[in-house]
Amino acid sequence: MTNNHVEGNGHDGRLGEVIQLSGRLAALMTEETELLRKMRIAEIEPLQSQKSALAAAYAGAISAVGRGPDRIAAAPAGLREALREATRGLQTALDHNLRAVLAAKTVNERLIRVVSDAVAEMRAPGGAYAANGRAPSSADAAEPISLSVDRRA
Repeated sequence: MTNNHVEGNGHDGRLGEVIQLSGRLAALMTEETELLRKMRIAEIEPLQSQKSALAAAYAGAISAVGRGPDRIAAAPAGLREALREATRGLQTALDHNLRAVLAAKTVNERLIRVVSDAVAEMRAPGGAYAANGRAPSSADAAEPISLSVDRRA
């Protein structure tokens, strides 16, 4: 993409802005997706404010273009094609990101379930008799265990 797409006058400038923002947002989403796949979750948080700002700018640019649908039709063919490519690239990045987010969520849910099951198993009465030769009672049960997860880890 050349600067004349981004810096064009009038409607071309707005379409150029959408193209530029699409590319930046797609690159950021791809970076986030890679971090998710590598389970480097702590490195994702710093990207969130940048992602929010880009998403808001993108929504604003799309809204401005949407107020004049003829802007796209009147744009030069090269600019329209660049817009199609940028939109496809952003959609692909969003699709990959969604799959990575869902996979990470599934992994975390399984981990929590395994830990929870292990804690429940530890707390379950052991056998038919306690150490004193009697059947275990609720008084012999372990105290409740509190568990918290630190998302900074």
